[in-house]
Amino acid sequence: MDVTYETFEQEVIERSHELPEVVAALEQGDDERALELLLAEIGAAEDGNRERLLRLTVALFADLGHEHPLTLRYRRQLAAQLY
Repeated sequence: MDVTYETFEQEVIERSHELPEVVAALEQGDDERALELLLAEIGAAEDGNRERLLRLTVALFADLGHEHPLTLRYRRQLAAQLY
């Protein structure tokens, strides 16, 4: 499945009871806080949830744009965390 902002938004809304702080950050327009929370969740997640959280994070990167400073910073942090 291709990840788009629409699928990201839909999945976050559907799972808002699981990620209430991420939803709140996004609703407030605080993308940096949302990324911080997502990376923390990825670090603590089991394999099945980790894939879903990775998809959400990649979709947020796509929404911000590949050259956005937050995308660049948090993509590096994500890569370091995974490898």
